[in-house]
Amino acid sequence: MRIAIISDIHGNLPALEAVLADIDRRSASAVFCLGDVCFKGPHAAECVDLLRRRGIPTVRGNTDRYLAGAVPGEIPEQARALLDPWREALGEERLAWLRDLPGHIEETVDGIRVLLVHGSPRSDEEPILPWPVAGPGPNGAPVTLEEVLAGVTASVVCFGHHHLQLAWRHGDRLLLGPGSVGMPFDGDPRAAYALLEADPEGGRAELSLVRVRYDVDAAIAAHRRLGFDKVDPGYGAVLRAGRPQPSS
Repeated sequence: MRIAIISDIHGNLPALEAVLADIDRRSASAVFCLGDVCFKGPHAAECVDLLRRRGIPTVRGNTDRYLAGAVPGEIPEQARALLDPWREALGEERLAWLRDLPGHIEETVDGIRVLLVHGSPRSDEEPILPWPVAGPGPNGAPVTLEEVLAGVTASVVCFGHHHLQLAWRHGDRLLLGPGSVGMPFDGDPRAAYALLEADPEGGRAELSLVRVRYDVDAAIAAHRRLGFDKVDPGYGAVLRAGRPQPSS
């Protein structure tokens, strides 16, 4: 069985449509989304509607949670100014859909257990990376993968949040970041996703990291036309570069 893993769409409909078309061409049996569906891009409502129309199981990301509620560390007025353009575009019914998304999904694919999260099993804001990551608290002591994955029994863990496309084995476990559909941060502006193919005989999952070209100019033009550039003027530069840009 072949499944597709997508993440971090961030309201970029041209990228999402291109990725789903590529997934269909490769005959994946199912698609799963790791969250951050709406915020930043111009097509928040359209991306939600497309996921729902396709029946794609979706994990709630940190920005989905922000849109549906409050932003930690921000006073209400600051959060409102930042998020209200996207909340207005979504409307209450779609915001309720975001609010009700699960924090994680567990699936068994041909006998292989797969855990789907946005950040880590512990937090939608905690990245999983193959190098040490500073932990919370005043000393910022590095967090080990053993700590992050404590209690996890799945053979495959899929995660997003950091917008990087990467995969590696940690012991007998496959760790997979499919990258970002709508806002890659690894220097490649093409939309990213991953395919997992279970091997029930060997009890392992094989993967493909996929990149797809899409109409970046169309996404940037829509962002400007709908007035989102007034809130986020650097959006186009990030999409063209495929990585975060210094603030001007």
